[in-house]
Amino acid sequence: MKKALLLFLAMGIATFSQAQFGFPKEIYLNPKMSNFSKTHKTIAILPVNVKFMYKTQQFDFDPEAEHIAEMNTSAIVQSNLYSFILTKSSKMSVEVQDVETTNVLLKRAEVNDKITEFTKAELAKILGVDAVVSGMYEVERPVAELPRHRFPPKPPVDPAKPGTAVDDRPVYYAAFTMNINDGPSGTLLWRYYKKTGNFNTYDLSDDLISKMVKDLPYSK
Repeated sequence: MKKALLLFLAMGIATFSQAQFGFPKEIYLNPKMSNFSKTHKTIAILPVNVKFMYKTQQFDFDPEAEHIAEMNTSAIVQSNLYSFILTKSSKMSVEVQDVETTNVLLKRAEVNDKITEFTKAELAKILGVDAVVSGMYEVERPVAELPRHRFPPKPPVDPAKPGTAVDDRPVYYAAFTMNINDGPSGTLLWRYYKKTGNFNTYDLSDDLISKMVKDLPYSK
């Protein structure tokens, strides 16, 4: 009886832990996706829109420095997204434009700093692709006193149990929204949303991207 009770408690703790970080993904697929995808040969990944959020306003908040940090993170997430998609490229029916080429073309057209002012059809025309991938990466930082724009230190280790992390760490939440729009028409073809939590920000974006890439609609 005692063993059964302990097992029940352990299962309850595990379930609570998963519920704490396990948010359901939301996927929209245009009913006419297959019709559009037949004409798609190349897609491009736009710079990812990044937004940092804080539960408590920082006393030394610097909007300009915050913008720079978000832009730097945008480049990192865009590159990581490209890398993850490349690992699946052999099973995809489309080619992915190199992100360096994408960013150079956007800069040459003087739209890299004001992408939101252009329609997806206009951006696809500038890039010469059949569809564009756009994303929004939102990170909620619970600890206001962390050094601004730096990742928090790696999780502390319990000295009594080498290799195990202490459980009283703050939880960081992040959400990733990704859209695929047809180039010529700008029609939304696919939308993915997923939120997750972690004890540090190192793995948040990679965790979200890896899950998202598995559901990309361009399978052969």
